[in-house]
Amino acid sequence: MALNHYLVDTVVVLLGTCEVVDPLTRVETLTNPTTVRFTREQPDGTVTVYNTGDPEVVNLAVGIDACTVVADQVGQEKWRYQGFGACATISEDAFDVLESIL
Repeated sequence: MALNHYLVDTVVVLLGTCEVVDPLTRVETLTNPTTVRFTREQPDGTVTVYNTGDPEVVNLAVGIDACTVVADQVGQEKWRYQGFGACATISEDAFDVLESIL
């Protein structure tokens, strides 16, 4: 889990990982999904979807994807990472966006 508090207007990098588990050895291996999707729900209820190929979404390394967004609303922001195809996964997290005291 990442840092859970950010000041408003901070650039936040959402990270998702996908691992394939060998059924015999139970060894986990990072694997690139065929496509990925990040779904973001901002404090006002606005939902934005970022997919493979969007400029916000980048594959950092095998099995590790990032989505860069600006946390521009005060409140709790929720997000989901989904991998499809070669590696299927879903994970979710949330963080708080705080108003600046200045």
